Amino acid sequence: MELRWTPITPGVPLGPMSRIRMQSQSVGYMIGGSGTSQTGYVFKTTNAGNTWTNMNFPFSTTMLYNIAFRSDSEYVVVGYSGGVFHTKMMAEHGHK
Repeated sequence: MELRWTPITPGVPLGPMSRIRMQSQSVGYMIGGSGTSQTGYVFKTTNAGNTWTNMNFPFSTTMLYNIAFRSDSEYVVVGYSGGVFHTKMMAEHGHK
């Protein structure tokens, strides 16, 4: 079997990328840090990595290293100096 690599331009900030973790064949997350301060970022894809959307990680002082899925809508990320962050996404058209 021959592998063929195709470059993609994800549109994420320049800087270290720590991890890409796929939750399904099409949904995945990219985490890392950008700039000299290593500002943490989380990006999401819903089309197998062809495009990425900034999830607006609100803490600007930590490089992110790993992400774990507790469910389809609940995530935990870990970062530099022991930073642990949890989020639970609300349904787009549901209850808050």
